[in-house]
Amino acid sequence: MYLAPFHGTRRSAPLTHLQNAVSSLFDDLLSWPAADRAWAPAIEMSEQENSIIVKAELPGVKPDEIELSVEDSVLTISGRKKEEATEEGEGHYRSERRYGMFRRTIPLAASVDGEKVEATSKDGVLAITLPKAETAKRRRIEIKSE
Repeated sequence: MYLAPFHGTRRSAPLTHLQNAVSSLFDDLLSWPAADRAWAPAIEMSEQENSIIVKAELPGVKPDEIELSVEDSVLTISGRKKEEATEEGEGHYRSERRYGMFRRTIPLAASVDGEKVEATSKDGVLAITLPKAETAKRRRIEIKSE
């Protein structure tokens, strides 16, 4: 990211210093090798009447390389994306793919029945269905008149 320098009055010196510091921070962040940055799968979460649905993008990760757990209304998705073997002599000009361990902890909006959780994987998307516990389901309460 490049920010053009502002040549104003002496009163703008503190802002110029701040601008340079922020610019330097972004330059440092973007220059780190991808392997050094932690990654976590992107998720999409929706709530239905009887369940919570979580979808996680995990391209290139096999279902047996993923671990799911539910405890105290918290879903944890963890695993490892293994780096593919490259042929000898093959070089890379640029690589933005992420490899290594990942862990995503997702607080849930309701209590779920951990015994009935189901998960499927298709085309690099992990879909998890978390049925709500009976105590978490919304019930209509009838009001009696006297």
